Amino acid sequence: VSKEMGHNYIGTEHLLLGGLRDEDSELTKVLYALGASLPVVGLHLVSHFENVPTLKESPAHVPFTPRAKKALEMALRESLGIGANYISPEHILLGILRDESSEASKVLLELDVNHGAVLRWLTHPEPSPRQSATAGDGRVRVTQDGNIVTVTIKADAHIEMQGYAFGGEA
Repeated sequence: VSKEMGHNYIGTEHLLLGGLRDEDSELTKVLYALGASLPVVGLHLVSHFENVPTLKESPAHVPFTPRAKKALEMALRESLGIGANYISPEHILLGILRDESSEASKVLLELDVNHGAVLRWLTHPEPSPRQSATAGDGRVRVTQDGNIVTVTIKADAHIEMQGYAFGGEA
């Protein structure tokens, strides 16, 4: 991601952007479950790059920032802490969130995604409120499957909707 953006370093924001590429990963599932859609997270992250100079040619070796290195070290600890014998994107997410002053952590915290909530979801996954919701006595049901949102309304329901947004658009 860093090279594609013309940057001469790999920061926590690059680690997170890289993790967002797999829409079926546990990382993206947990973000959706906690109310942070991929487009919104991506836009927030990219906005942090506005003042970062870009290079015409990427260097052969792009170094990790100290915070990115620390996030990867913490990802290993997080992985071992929940009994995994591998590091995956969701463990990197936990590692990133350990340092609340990193760029990626700041973005996630702005979106109410924190270490405790991610860890709880990873160890005890719950269906995302964005995936299914029922209003009143079951007369209105909203479900989301990927990019498809279905609203089911029973004939006798009186509905007033204003400003509902799905996928970051009103």
